[in-house]
Amino acid sequence: MERVRGWLPDAILVVVLAVITALVATGVTHGLDLGVRDWSDSHRPTPAYVAARVLNYLGQGTPLAVLAMGLAILLAWRRHSVRPVLPVVTAYLMLMFVVGLTR
Repeated sequence: MERVRGWLPDAILVVVLAVITALVATGVTHGLDLGVRDWSDSHRPTPAYVAARVLNYLGQGTPLAVLAMGLAILLAWRRHSVRPVLPVVTAYLMLMFVVGLTR
């Protein structure tokens, strides 16, 4: 493969980006976007929908935080120390203040 030299590929990509941005900003692609959304909704298989919902719920953080807190409490109980709980609580509080305040 021969490497392309010069600014021509970069200039073409900038022009393509500008054209796509202008089309989206003026609303030309709005109908296409809605058409793709409606087609996707009507052709969504139920197992894929259920899997997406479950993974979305797990990705929210609450189930994983509860699991991490439970394991930390169990470890703290076994070691007779509060130290295993501190990183979990700190991470949850940081997440609450950083992500929770941006909503």
